[in-house]
Amino acid sequence: MTTGVVLMTYGAPRDDADIPGYLARVRGGREPEAALVTEMRARYARIGGSPLIAITRTQAAALEAALGPEHRVAAGMRFSDPGVAEAVRDVVTRGADTIVGICLSPQWSPLLMGGYTRALGDAAADSGVPYRMAGAWHDEPAFAAALAERITEALGHIVDPEVPLLLTAHSLPKRVFDTEQDYIAQLRETADLVARS
Repeated sequence: MTTGVVLMTYGAPRDDADIPGYLARVRGGREPEAALVTEMRARYARIGGSPLIAITRTQAAALEAALGPEHRVAAGMRFSDPGVAEAVRDVVTRGADTIVGICLSPQWSPLLMGGYTRALGDAAADSGVPYRMAGAWHDEPAFAAALAERITEALGHIVDPEVPLLLTAHSLPKRVFDTEQDYIAQLRETADLVARS
């Protein structure tokens, strides 16, 4: 039996010209306002484009090597190429007869992550291969320890040993904040675990 693992994340614009299309995909097909496109172009120019897809592909290759010969791992983006369906086709073509999907956001929100589950389910159905979706992994001890290690390393470069530390999360739509209190609690739980590590 060979297990395919599909690592899923948001994705990123291919290049500057793809930014309007990418934003439209993220927004459910609604065309972005010109001001939003201008802002995103400026942000992406400052960082030289997003490294997210390359990082996720590197993670997939490293995980496949770590898991060994009975696993095939691929990266699938929700809003850009390579898409989730492409990742499923990849692992199935390379011999996977079952698929596990992992959303690379450790906290789980049905509203935010439901799209990953649907994309994986549709792609798996098209391939005829059964699948399972991993849930939240925000409280995984190794994850909290890795975050704490990175923070400790960064703090080692700061002269003041009493510097306050603020853990933040990405911005959320108000409807998610208001309706998905479990997701908010998971963010807090991750921060608490990191603080105790």
